Amino acid sequence: MTLKNRVVMMSMGSDFAGHDGKLSDEHIKYYELRARGGTGLLYVRDVSLTERMPDAIWY
Repeated sequence: MTLKNRVVMMSMGSDFAGHDGKLSDEHIKYYELRARGGTGLLYVRDVSLTERMPDAIWY
């Protein structure tokens, strides 16, 4: 793999997913802005919260 630079952005939490845990338009815009801003590599992640996590904290 060849990158345009050595700038790497690790995955991090965001509050952009819906309560169903699915990818939202806000997610796409978030990563698109970072890619256009010059980040050479973006690590992304997915999260799906379910009812099996009764102690989850909702902000």
